[in-house]
Amino acid sequence: MDRFDPGDEYRLGWIVVIATFVSGCATIGGDAPTRLSHPMLSCAAATRAARGAIQRMGYTIADIRPASPGQPGEIVAASAAGQAAAVRVQVHCSDAGAEFEAISSEGGAAQLRFGRSFRSTLASELERNAEQSRQRDRGRERGLTILAEPVRPAEASSTLGVDLLSLGITALRIEIDNRSERRYSFDPAQVAMIRIEGDREEPLSDGVLRQKLGNQSFEPLGQQRLAGTEIGPGEKVSGYLYFRAATYRRVRLTVTDTASGESEGMSIEL
Repeated sequence: MDRFDPGDEYRLGWIVVIATFVSGCATIGGDAPTRLSHPMLSCAAATRAARGAIQRMGYTIADIRPASPGQPGEIVAASAAGQAAAVRVQVHCSDAGAEFEAISSEGGAAQLRFGRSFRSTLASELERNAEQSRQRDRGRERGLTILAEPVRPAEASSTLGVDLLSLGITALRIEIDNRSERRYSFDPAQVAMIRIEGDREEPLSDGVLRQKLGNQSFEPLGQQRLAGTEIGPGEKVSGYLYFRAATYRRVRLTVTDTASGESEGMSIEL
């Protein structure tokens, strides 16, 4: 039988310690991203918050791809030392909220420090943006009013001269009244209707509308369609957008402050 050498226990202990240390280093040095989620956060707000957090952390933005439903956004930034693509934040968003995936290519403990710093800085940026949004909402109550409501079939037939119900079309009437001192832009492509099941519907294109209308004239619908426009102080615009007929529970749309370039998303319950 082999004799036990006390030195074996000593060496075995070092093997265990070294194995644990190597395993720990592999975890620290890997590129495991920091993942965060925030419910009820729009795509635009999520992209804006991630960009602001990265900038407040001292990084220089190299590239931005805004997030949209079904299309992740990405922010790439370099460190103060000028490293290329030192950090990257992906933004995934949907009607349920937004998720952030942040990773640093600096490696080692820098990844852990970056993850902790991004988490706290993002929380601070979201709170700052929320306060700004509350201030804008208070200002909007005094100056910018947006109404959006589906038109009843009988009213649609009377106003537009087309039996939309039989064609499987829902008309959404939008009115924007700008009594503020600022100028806003509106893009109908940034409007979506949310179905009761949670599905998102975009406005129907002219081609789809013409196909649904068949031999009927497109002119009544085309003339009253709300096009992309700017709304200056004291101005009001109104018109219709057309969607597939369904039971909807919410409208989401965006207006942009033309001076600052800041987009303001809003949700209107139906």
